[in-house]
Amino acid sequence: MKNMDLIEECGLLGGCLMAVQKIEFILYGIASHLSHLPEAKEKRFRQLTPEKFLRGDPSELKATLGQIERVFGEKLHISSSELNEFIEQRNLIAHNYYRLTKIQIAGTKSLENPEEFLRKFLVQCTYWENVLSGLLNLMLVNAAKNENRECKINLSELQKSTMAAYYAHIEKRLTSR
Repeated sequence: MKNMDLIEECGLLGGCLMAVQKIEFILYGIASHLSHLPEAKEKRFRQLTPEKFLRGDPSELKATLGQIERVFGEKLHISSSELNEFIEQRNLIAHNYYRLTKIQIAGTKSLENPEEFLRKFLVQCTYWENVLSGLLNLMLVNAAKNENRECKINLSELQKSTMAAYYAHIEKRLTSR
């Protein structure tokens, strides 16, 4: 829809930004528990502790979604062309959305259907939120097992469904190779 109502557009755009921040928050939670690994040799990861993550001080959270994916993506079985495309779309929304939708300069790239783009991005946000929440839930279960606290594990149906989403993502990733 070329003449998308500004209020609807702002609502979709705000929803996209909130959804991707939720995903980044989940990824920071995962990365904070992996900061001891050799892959996390950069200062931004070495000093990312669960304590700093939970306090939510933005000055302590300097890694970007793309950086987290590059460092931990393979190890966590989340790297994929779909995730890279998602990161590119996130960057487009965060850095170039206005230029690609509001400025009409002959010969330059523009976003043909902003409403459709934003709606599809929200669908992708839901997918990645489920996959990454599933990974985080799996990590919590494994941590409980390692600490002999298995009897304390009581997963909700939502937690189980996100773990199933993570396993489905891995299966899709492995079969596409």
